[in-house]
Order: sequence, then structure tokens, then C-alpha cells
Amino acid sequence: MKKVILLIIFGIFSYTVKSQTPIISNTEIHLSQSMDTLIVNYDLSAPKTVDLIKFNITDSLGGSIQTKAVFGDVGKNIVPGQGKLIYWDLNADNFDIYSTPIFASVTGEFYQPRFIPQEKERWIPWLYIASGACAIGGTVAMLRANTLFNTYQSQSNTFQAEQYHKDVNLYTNISNYAYALSGGLAIAGVVVHIKHNQKVNQLQLSYNTTSVGCSIALNYQF
Repeated sequence: MKKVILLIIFGIFSYTVKSQTPIISNTEIHLSQSMDTLIVNYDLSAPKTVDLIKFNITDSLGGSIQTKAVFGDVGKNIVPGQGKLIYWDLNADNFDIYSTPIFASVTGEFYQPRFIPQEKERWIPWLYIASGACAIGGTVAMLRANTLFNTYQSQSNTFQAEQYHKDVNLYTNISNYAYALSGGLAIAGVVVHIKHNQKVNQLQLSYNTTSVGCSIALNYQF
């Protein structure tokens, strides 16, 4: 029988997150009786489920050897405990154990959540600016309508009075549309701003009928 040449070195890799470290110990390795499966036995100590256990194989020059046919206590979400097993199907990966010295390592790690800074939406303030501009325009139109209405009341000429009346209606409509647009932009700004800050659950929209129409209220709980 040919002599099996295997150079195995097991490393312990620790990835610390808030002083929590997965520890791999008591590692043992052996071949199956059929000589076609590499079996790894290890103990895993950790304060919680380990996010990832890796089984790495390299050659004597440090080159990585692909190990697709690996199963057992390897991969994602491995529960800590003793007697963990990893199986590598050598035949499935077409690996010749008689001629290739290898280095093996079992590593464990916790994932470290990436902090992605929230980008500030530069266009959000423009909703408030546009809302304010519409409110100013509505106020100017309303004042103009009041001035024209006073002039209309003092007119004795029927034709001129009718023209002033039309102008009053025009500026009154402009004022109403401007105020409505201002309110819509303000509500949109608040909603988008709160949603951007991921606090949309603290926002409530209420609708009430009144003697002259309806009212819409936007409530935000700080």
C-alpha cells in the first residue's frame, strides 16, 4: 500500500466582536476506512451561534485548494459545542492524497455589522423652501384681492366694477391654490424627512369634517 502523505496544520482563528471570541480546540483528523473522506473533529466554544465556520486547505506553497465537497459542521450559523464534525469528500473534488502535502485550518468568525452612514438628502429642505414661497405668494395674492375688493365696492361705473370683481375672483383663486400647494409641500417635506430618519411610525395623519369643508392634520410624536 502506498504511504499516505498528509501534512496537516490546524489553526485557531479568532474574530473578536465586543470581547466575544469563537475558539476552536481539540482538533483531530483522520481518513475514513475507504480512504476517500477526510474527517475533522473539533470543539467549538463561543458565547453564541458562530456566524461562519470555514474549512481551508492550502498546498505547501500556500496556494488555495478548492474544497467544494465539504459538509457537516461547517458554513453559516454553527452552534457551539463539542464533537463537531467536518467531512471532505476527496473523490468528489478529485483530490490525490498520495502526492500532495496539504495544510488545513478550521476558522470561526462573527460577522461585524457594517456601519453605513446615512446620507443627508440635500433636496429635502427645498420642499420647505418651496412651501414657504407658495405661502408668501398666497398671502400677496390675498392682500391684492382685498385691495381690489375695496376698490370694487367704491365703483359707480358698472363696467369697471365688473372688471374689478373678476380681478378679485382671480387673485382669490390664486391665493387659495397657493395656500393649498404650500400645505401639500409642507406635508410632503415632513413625511419625507421623517421617513428618511426611519421614524415614520411616529407620524399620524388625521381627517376631520367641518362646517365649511374638511381639515387634514399631520401629527408627529417626538
